[in-house]
Amino acid sequence: MRQPAIELRPSPEQMRLLTYWSRLERVHRGYAQAATEIETAIGGPICVAKCGLCCHHNSVVAYGIEAELAASWLLGQPRLINPVLDRCHDWLTRRDNRYTYGSKITPELWSDLRGEFEQALQEPCVLLDQETKQCLVHWGRPLVCRAYGVTRVPAPHCPRPLGPAEDIGSRTYWDGRDRSLNLYRDVDKLLKSIIERRYDRQGFFVTMLYERFRAKELAGLLDDGKVPLVKAAVGWGTGYLLLWQEQLERQWRAEAADNSIAEQVPLEDRDGLPVMVMRVGRRRK
Repeated sequence: MRQPAIELRPSPEQMRLLTYWSRLERVHRGYAQAATEIETAIGGPICVAKCGLCCHHNSVVAYGIEAELAASWLLGQPRLINPVLDRCHDWLTRRDNRYTYGSKITPELWSDLRGEFEQALQEPCVLLDQETKQCLVHWGRPLVCRAYGVTRVPAPHCPRPLGPAEDIGSRTYWDGRDRSLNLYRDVDKLLKSIIERRYDRQGFFVTMLYERFRAKELAGLLDDGKVPLVKAAVGWGTGYLLLWQEQLERQWRAEAADNSIAEQVPLEDRDGLPVMVMRVGRRRK
């Protein structure tokens, strides 16, 4: 006797996850379009082939929903899963005397770890293949990677050739508030729609990606004090992710104030930092 077909219905959370991914994909398309607009404006590619310098100075922070998307993509790339996770494991367990180890972060301890957090952010990204200079999870790379050189200016060491109207103190970037391609709105819409905390939180992309596949192993490593506390830290809000040039400029001003430089000092008078005066966009009234 023929058995009746079983209808598999996605759970409400699975349906929400698909909605989140759809909105995240819209943001990705927006960044791709903005990058194309910048390339048209500067008359060349936004990145130098086989470079990877930005990855040499960034272990990036991402949203949980981004790690979830990258993990889903990796499931369709079985040959990459173990190499990627092994790199994540090496980064997490690499012993370094600069870091504090333990099994739990408390709010009181976190205030003492801010400097360590900054150090971890500046470590090389282990997902960059050193031979090919390609990101192993490029399709699922986080927003901070897509924002670099697009809605945030690249660092002074970026070797991208200057466009015809650029100079070392003035690089082109896309104004995220431009209403013809409102990336601010799309990112905000995505984040406000998420109700699960594990998708809404922020943490190191490598850590969260490893957790998606090897949660028990990560918990064991933390219990044994083998992972620097800051590399396992997660939080909520918008403080970690620098997606927009305006955020970066506020950070520069804060650094200037910390160094006893008046906040009123124009950015263009600060040595060693690029100053952005060029914006690509078609702002509508």
